Amino acid sequence: MPERHDPTTPILPPTGGRATAGALLIVVAGVMPIHLTGALAPDLQREFGFGDAWLGVLVSLSFGVSAVMAAPGGAFSDRAGPRTAMRVSAAFSAVGALALAGAPTFAFLALALLVASPGNGIAQGGSNVLIAEGVRVERRGVALGIKQSAVSVSTALSGVASLVLVATLGWRWAYGVVVVVAVAAAIVVPDVRRGRPVPPPPTGPPPEVDVEAARLDAGVVRAATLTGFAGAAAVASIGSFLVRSAEAADLAASTGRWVLTGGSVLLIVMRIGWGAIADTGRVDPARIVVILLTGGTIGYLLLSTGTLAGFVVGAALAFGAGWAWPGLLFLALVRRFPTAAGRPSGQVQRGMFVGAMIGPFLFGVVADTVSFTVAWWMSAAWGLVAAAAAVGFLRAGAPTTVTPDPGSSPQD
Repeated sequence: MPERHDPTTPILPPTGGRATAGALLIVVAGVMPIHLTGALAPDLQREFGFGDAWLGVLVSLSFGVSAVMAAPGGAFSDRAGPRTAMRVSAAFSAVGALALAGAPTFAFLALALLVASPGNGIAQGGSNVLIAEGVRVERRGVALGIKQSAVSVSTALSGVASLVLVATLGWRWAYGVVVVVAVAAAIVVPDVRRGRPVPPPPTGPPPEVDVEAARLDAGVVRAATLTGFAGAAAVASIGSFLVRSAEAADLAASTGRWVLTGGSVLLIVMRIGWGAIADTGRVDPARIVVILLTGGTIGYLLLSTGTLAGFVVGAALAFGAGWAWPGLLFLALVRRFPTAAGRPSGQVQRGMFVGAMIGPFLFGVVADTVSFTVAWWMSAAWGLVAAAAAVGFLRAGAPTTVTPDPGSSPQD
């Protein structure tokens, strides 16, 4: 049972650092089974005999389950508290990873990945609630940047695990890293519900509805959702197909894994750095999103060249720009809808999951039936659509100032 407290009792919130760390770890544990499966793809394909199209199907189905679980996971976080939801997410990830490690057949491998996938969906919504309730408003840009860096931490850990453990102990032991991260997340995540009072129910007559403002807000959410959908469709394939793309370009699998790891580290720096810049309130995060999506599109085109230089530089742009925007997009939404960010953020997150489901599926089919060159061209096309949608979101306007949270503690 979640702990309850007297809403009139002023209890200081836990430190924002612990809430941010918990959010980071839980999302890493949730998404890592997908990325690790991509990093281990050459070894899995040799053992179970499946092609790139089936790899795309696996990734797409996993993101599909995550998309289905995102909305109910967020509602569960609101109802039971983010700590309870995060621990449920960690349990799905750990059990699924153990099943992946013991998979005797391709069918079992696919089923095990689906068992782990609800952890990703629950973690996404729950981690947003965790940050919203445990971090001061003027520090949420950095907190969201760190939390959104979970994807790059996941790919980096996947690259390191595949490099270190496959050659020594075998690919099955690599999935043990997911179990370790999931257990650590369950321990670290704080009970932020004890730190913030429950707001009183609204009183008085309901406010009048501004039809024009409502129509504008709906347009903003649609533009942000399209941005998230197309941006995720463009970049979601890189974590699962970068190593295979290197092999197809006659580069060593170890080269792909090193680039995967290095790109992931770059992504962590970029997301946190842009979050810190956005927290100053002097830069519109939506404008940064447009620039980053455009840079990512150039990166996909360079990846399509099949050369070592194009592969390295293209991956750097894809990671450092094409995947660095989600936290900024959510920050722009929070500033646009400061008192009701949950619903629009949920719609955008759902769009991102759907994009992450469709993108790798189509990428895998094209790579398997045509070539990786054409598959990267398709990613570039998705990137252009995302950049255009981000321009629409930018033109709709979003506040760039930061208003301190009067209810947050100076210790946060």
